[in-house]
Amino acid sequence: MGLHVETNSASWNRLVKMSPYAVSHHKHEVLSFSNKTVLPLIYEKRGDYILFPFNLSDNFGFRFVTVPVNDVASLLPNSPEAFSLLPEALDVVSAFLRRHHVDLLTVTAPFLLPRSYEQYLDDWFKARSVSVQVLFMDLFKRDGRSFESVWKSDFSKHARNRARKADKEGVEVREVEVLENWISDMYLCNMSSFHRQQRHPRYPHSDERAFLVYLNKHKELLGESFKVYGAFVKGRLVAYSATLEFNQLILVMLMMSLSEFMSKCPNDTLLRHLVQHACKDRFNWIYYSFDRVSHESERPSLHTTLRRFKFERGFREFPMKIYSLGLSRSGKFVQRLLSFYNFMFVSSAAFPPFVTDTLQKVYEMQRYRKSRYSYVKDTLS
Repeated sequence: MGLHVETNSASWNRLVKMSPYAVSHHKHEVLSFSNKTVLPLIYEKRGDYILFPFNLSDNFGFRFVTVPVNDVASLLPNSPEAFSLLPEALDVVSAFLRRHHVDLLTVTAPFLLPRSYEQYLDDWFKARSVSVQVLFMDLFKRDGRSFESVWKSDFSKHARNRARKADKEGVEVREVEVLENWISDMYLCNMSSFHRQQRHPRYPHSDERAFLVYLNKHKELLGESFKVYGAFVKGRLVAYSATLEFNQLILVMLMMSLSEFMSKCPNDTLLRHLVQHACKDRFNWIYYSFDRVSHESERPSLHTTLRRFKFERGFREFPMKIYSLGLSRSGKFVQRLLSFYNFMFVSSAAFPPFVTDTLQKVYEMQRYRKSRYSYVKDTLS
């Protein structure tokens, strides 16, 4: 009863697997990936429980507690009956974090959970002068439908014709099981996609050897949940998609392709394959990236947009809230600072092109250095 820290990873994973809302990122081994400090809390009452899968980090003298992945993995109830425990559980957890000198708490209301879950979170956080950021997720929701129904109602005529063209061009999709055999083609797909989308090549995707290590680490850590599907033309891999599949969700981590084969529509047949797979194997969601502004907004986006491609194939926009709450005087300062940073980051898309390009290059170089450091550290360990 009450709140406790779960030190046994097997016990934690057993509770994760029992929840209908769990994703792979809730698992203990994923929480602790890249040597992150894990704070796995459980609040239990009358047989119901809520998991708090926290990562603890120190930045510039401030202590942050966050959920593992904003997009999909947040506080995890074991059932709908546990939703009503959220207010009292958050009271107890926030008091616990304050006693341990945590400055800032960040959690989310993922799309996987019902609206009533978000309402409990919303009511609790908004009563405490929280900062709220909204991300707009691009999602396919099956809702119990067959692929034939989705194909006729959700795929546009243009999308259906492109998928049929891929079939006529001899494009075949199958799972890539031996990554070493196809890593050179996958690396070329990465570099071609970066160039086509005018994006700075990011690490480790821009280094063939490092990218193989990256993929194998995911495969070793995630097991059967991690999949790579390739689109092949005459025995050559011309596009691929890496996914994370667990419980209700297929999460599209990567989708890359060779520009010289785009006329054969390999991405179209890859996405059709994922939707077929979801319908056949009873996944309820496919998640394929997000944006910081709504497609209905007049504000420009910093992201390379593939929305038309996705929306013509059954994907729709779902808003998701990120709550940040300062738990100390220092934390309230950081909360305001982060809120201003997020506003400026989104607004920067409207800056003159040369300013936006410079900021984007700086951002990509920071990601490059950070990811390269993580790769070297993990390799040495």
